[in-house]
Amino acid sequence: MNFLYDQHLLDGYVCLHPTGSLWGLTALGAESTTKLAQLKGRPSSKRFIYLVPSLKMACEIWSPLPHQWLTLLQSIWPAALSVVWKKNPTHPFTDHCAESSPTIALRIDPTHDHPWFGASLIRLQSPLPTTSVNLTNQMPIDQKNDMIEFAKQHHVYIPPAFFKYDLRLGAVSTIIEICGDSEYKILREGAIRSSHVCVMLSPKLCINPT
Repeated sequence: MNFLYDQHLLDGYVCLHPTGSLWGLTALGAESTTKLAQLKGRPSSKRFIYLVPSLKMACEIWSPLPHQWLTLLQSIWPAALSVVWKKNPTHPFTDHCAESSPTIALRIDPTHDHPWFGASLIRLQSPLPTTSVNLTNQMPIDQKNDMIEFAKQHHVYIPPAFFKYDLRLGAVSTIIEICGDSEYKILREGAIRSSHVCVMLSPKLCINPT
């Protein structure tokens, strides 16, 4: 169990973290998104996606989901699909979250290749913001040596597990926004193409993408 990773997050470090494809950057706490935005030179108004370890946690952070969506997410998460829905205003996380939007984007990533990171998410019991390893307006870094150099330049913690895995080339997650019982919007096409999103969702929910 990688308690050292937990401790670096608790101590305020920005850390590399695995995803289903490339590694990303994350941090913990009320100032986490501010740290990430400053490191990347990213506008503070640009929102983040948050990683959660379970659908149960997602449902606590969100306002009640339409039942059809709850059933669907149970069947397709973990996946490279980030989902935007209304915040639960009474949840402690949304209360101290720096982002003022009434909605929040959450994702459960596959962690079978990185069980230590899934265990950290469970132990920390706090959503972790995620963003690509790069400066704003530059391409995400997809080479291991370049990622190491970036981490050294910006004082980013590299977990030991990083050196044990080959980087997998991949795309950013696809982002959809739930608009109600039977509608959604594709906000960003990524690892899951929009045509595949329609195949996954429409037969089960009779959804009309907008």
